[in-house]
Amino acid sequence: MKRALLAVAAAIACLPWLAVAEDPPPASGPDTSAPALSDVQDLVFLGDTRPVYIRLHIRVDGKPLRVAWEEFLTSLFQYLDTNGDGVLSQAELERAPKPATLIQMLRGNYSNPNVPKDRPAMELGITLVGGKVTRDGLANYYRISGVEAFYALIRDETSHEEGLTDVLFRELDANKDEKLSKDELVRAATVLHKLDLNDDEMISDEELLPSSNDMMANGAMSQQEKTVVLTDSSAFILLGPTDSPSRVAYPLISKYDKDDDQKLSRTEINLEKAVFDQLDADHDGFLDAKELASFLKSQPVDAEVTIRLGNVTEDQVPLDFNGNVAAVANAALRKLDNGFLSMTFGDALVELGAETGTAPAYKSARQIILAQYDAADEKLKRGFLDAKQADRDPSLRGLFQQADRNGDGKLTREELVTYVDLLGKAVGSSAVLLVTDHGRSLFSLMNPHHDGRLRQRELRSAWTRVQPWDKNHDGFLEREELPHQFDIYVSQGQSGGVIPAAATMARARTERRAAISKGPLWFQRMDRNGDGYVSMREFLGRKEEFQRIDSDGDGLISPEEADRAEAKLKNLGGKQR
Repeated sequence: MKRALLAVAAAIACLPWLAVAEDPPPASGPDTSAPALSDVQDLVFLGDTRPVYIRLHIRVDGKPLRVAWEEFLTSLFQYLDTNGDGVLSQAELERAPKPATLIQMLRGNYSNPNVPKDRPAMELGITLVGGKVTRDGLANYYRISGVEAFYALIRDETSHEEGLTDVLFRELDANKDEKLSKDELVRAATVLHKLDLNDDEMISDEELLPSSNDMMANGAMSQQEKTVVLTDSSAFILLGPTDSPSRVAYPLISKYDKDDDQKLSRTEINLEKAVFDQLDADHDGFLDAKELASFLKSQPVDAEVTIRLGNVTEDQVPLDFNGNVAAVANAALRKLDNGFLSMTFGDALVELGAETGTAPAYKSARQIILAQYDAADEKLKRGFLDAKQADRDPSLRGLFQQADRNGDGKLTREELVTYVDLLGKAVGSSAVLLVTDHGRSLFSLMNPHHDGRLRQRELRSAWTRVQPWDKNHDGFLEREELPHQFDIYVSQGQSGGVIPAAATMARARTERRAAISKGPLWFQRMDRNGDGYVSMREFLGRKEEFQRIDSDGDGLISPEEADRAEAKLKNLGGKQR
């Protein structure tokens, strides 16, 4: 972990290389009412049955995401413009972070070998001349260089999840008929108990696939399960305010054109008749690329969501569905107990989550950098470091020139804090969307937390969770009936390449915080494995007492059952345990 955080420090310390050319004319500042600065981010999911239109509204500290980003760019320019003349001299430019440095800070060390094929990279068409660079010129330079407020990544976990599903079917399918009955799933907690190697009453993915996890730890599976930049060849097409709506046309044809004639019939794309007819401008019964370019204008929004990052007030929630959601026959939209959103589209299950607050990796990196500064200044106690002192520490070495704002060759702690917090504002004013593809996974379907652990509650309610996917209603679950599951997780910019586990870790933190804060004190202390429930093994009282509190008879005491028992005791004049 420390190595990853030190990598953050090294990344933010890279010295800039800025080319020389003409800067755009000066401007008074960004127009925060312009469409490009709205909070809208459109997401088109290419489902197996039809395309789904999801609209995201992303806000940071109550502001549209791109407004917050423009404010960071203004702060960066003001930091560099030490003499306040409104333009950057060559000396001031030399302290500007390289585009590659900011990209690494905001999305980590992720690359996509298919980018040149999917979306040809733009040649750098703007360079900078000392003495002519305005705030807007600097902003345009970063934008054209690929530094943006919003990044989208995708992580493929299908191989690992298929392995987990193989093990679960092998263990639970008692009669080996290659399908799971209600009785077989009801017995999941008992049958899988033998795999609970650490005896914590939970079945982890490591316990189901120990050899697979060893391989992953050694990096042997890095090619199978990796995180890359989201492109138009994935199951999700992302369009921001400045993207052309026509970008969605060819991915739609590529996904749904079954007869390979470069156009789509209504049967192929499965749109509502009114929507299809509106798109079919020439009324020939087919949609070509030109007509599909208007897809976002004609297709109603299937799910509209507001995502609030950063500071969230008490009367707000990080995630919520907006009121005007199109009524779609095969879609189910609901809010989960942990605040995440669940969306069912045909045979696909999409769950959306978000994390508020500053990126944890950045906060940790900040603490380490300042601690290293304090350690370096401990001996001499001069209140500053010179270049020679800073050069002895890899993380401080690269920071020295950028953070020494007055250029006097002395880096004070105040100067370091100012510069590091400026970079923190970049992280806090950006967002990363991470899509995790779980494939058709029984483990993932049974584990709504997606934290790699099946709790007793999940094992005991396995049939309840999978029953809605028994498509032919024969009382059995077959592998072909499992939904294709995706997680979408949105957070403020991630530092140092820690994104692959971000969604899992954050969801686990959310669940853990919720679990430890519910129920009476005795309940919280008995819940030794932290799953939010107390089992008979964890309960410190008599069996008869446990059964009395366990009012629904499911073999677990929930926080609500514990609260009711506590209230009853108090009403009877009993004492708290």
